[in-house]
Amino acid sequence: MVRTFMDSPVLGDTPIEWRYSQYRDFDGVRFPARIERRVADLPWYDLAVSAVRVNTASAVIVPPEVAANPQPSMNRIDVTELAPGVLNFGGGSHNSVIVDQKQGIVVIEAPLNEARSLAVIAKVHELFPGRKISCVINTHAHFDHAGGLRAFVAEGVKVVTHERNAAYYTRAWKQPRTLNPDALSASKRKPQFETFTVKYAIDDGDRPIEIHAIEGSGHNDAFAMVYLPAQKILVEADAWTPTLTGAKPPAIINPLWINLYANIERLANSTCSASRRCTALRRALPTCVRPWAGPTSAARRSWSAPRCRRCARVVQQRQQREHHERQQHASEVGAILFPIARVHAATVAAAGRARKLPDRIRLCRSDRSAANDARGEVRAPE
Repeated sequence: MVRTFMDSPVLGDTPIEWRYSQYRDFDGVRFPARIERRVADLPWYDLAVSAVRVNTASAVIVPPEVAANPQPSMNRIDVTELAPGVLNFGGGSHNSVIVDQKQGIVVIEAPLNEARSLAVIAKVHELFPGRKISCVINTHAHFDHAGGLRAFVAEGVKVVTHERNAAYYTRAWKQPRTLNPDALSASKRKPQFETFTVKYAIDDGDRPIEIHAIEGSGHNDAFAMVYLPAQKILVEADAWTPTLTGAKPPAIINPLWINLYANIERLANSTCSASRRCTALRRALPTCVRPWAGPTSAARRSWSAPRCRRCARVVQQRQQREHHERQQHASEVGAILFPIARVHAATVAAAGRARKLPDRIRLCRSDRSAANDARGEVRAPE
């Protein structure tokens, strides 16, 4: 067994173990037939080795662009206005979205690590001198989206997240941090959480924020998306991942995309108190997010009909009739979702162009691809 420790921005000093067992002869090479890896005392993988081949040593060629940039900068912040008072902080592999509210600045997503969050915090103070950061919203507990939270906690900023995530962070952040002490370990400050299970709202006259749980996703069990109703901006992380501009739609549709759409539809159905609002919210959804928008007149009629509680029974019957039709057109989801990348690129690339799309929800991701970034396109938070 080999045991060592690595630094984790979430778990601190994290034990890693490799266990080798069931050694036997593989064509003259004695090698373990079973290899186990454990991280933080939890099983990571368990490999059963069926064959061993001796390879020939060869030189590893490092691409020039990698050699010239061995370590991506955490300090680069590219600011893009998504709407008045709503900014996207890009420049790295993951983004943060900044919302200027009267009670303070709201930061959506603190990804990667402390260095990235310190750069985000510094840029917020530069752009909004004298203003406080009221909270940081965390979409889920995957390390690339939670690694920068501790830097905000060290500044006294409360964390808004799903209640299951809060319980996890409270436990994880108590672990020793001797390999790479951070600001929170030095300050000994206790984290402040605001939690939810289904919905959380942050009121504001100009830029209210709604946080909604994403139900039934295979990506994470305590998963959330953030919606700015006044600006019609939806911030999501890892629920939808656009491909490269100009690429063909995938032959197999990512089930996370379909799940995101289902949650958007659920939101439209459950939050309306009157058929007029129900219809208005549905019309605000971009056509490119509707898996079966366009193929048939029946599908189009289903979107124009109100879906409030008073007509839930009628809607249920309609949904049952349309179930078969949805299955038939499921393969078209990718082709329909693809334009989101271009819609989003248009809204992020130029604020002026963004204002020309007032009747569409704009999706904003917290991670982006280098290829799209080269074209000035920002992919939504992952």
